[in-house]
Amino acid sequence: MTRLKLFALFFLLLEISYTSYGQQDSAKAERDAVKQEMMEMNEKINSYLSDKTASNESRMIQELNKKWSHFADSVKAQLAMQQLEIADLKARLKALEEKKPETPEVVTTKFDNVLAVLYFDMGSYSLSAENKATVKKIVQEHGNKILQLVAYTDWIGNNEYNQNLSKQRAKAVQDELTSLGFLIQNMRIYSRGKMADENEKLSAKECRRVEIRY
Repeated sequence: MTRLKLFALFFLLLEISYTSYGQQDSAKAERDAVKQEMMEMNEKINSYLSDKTASNESRMIQELNKKWSHFADSVKAQLAMQQLEIADLKARLKALEEKKPETPEVVTTKFDNVLAVLYFDMGSYSLSAENKATVKKIVQEHGNKILQLVAYTDWIGNNEYNQNLSKQRAKAVQDELTSLGFLIQNMRIYSRGKMADENEKLSAKECRRVEIRY
């Protein structure tokens, strides 16, 4: 009887243990299944977001490329037009520069008592190094004389512009003389612009000048 009770108790414990382990395995399997499903859903979401981001970036890049291409073409067209205009202006200016009479006169012998002639670039009143050296020599050799500064321009441009430009050229020479010690009261300035009677037989380069006379 005692042995029979022991066998019954053993089988009862074995059944309880089996049932408990079975329940644990079932719960673990359910948890693993839920975890696997969540991982799969997360991968799908990430994949979807990645595809959308790549698609948006690709579309934005395409739009930017189109805008840049259109802008570049517009700039190229404007530059081409400007180059044509510049080439035309250069050709016209060159033709004016080369306009000379068959027997041009030399400027330095055109007028009496001309000590020196200072030439300028087109549209400029800046003194070159050569001009400054000439002014310095004038001060050294004729510092006690009453000097006349007669300024001219070429015929390119309107009268008002050329008149102002000739004043600026005369003033530039005056300033250089006074910086070297020449007395300002010993100078007389004449701004003649593009005086046709004195420039008509000269080239444009020869017209852009300031004569230093006494």
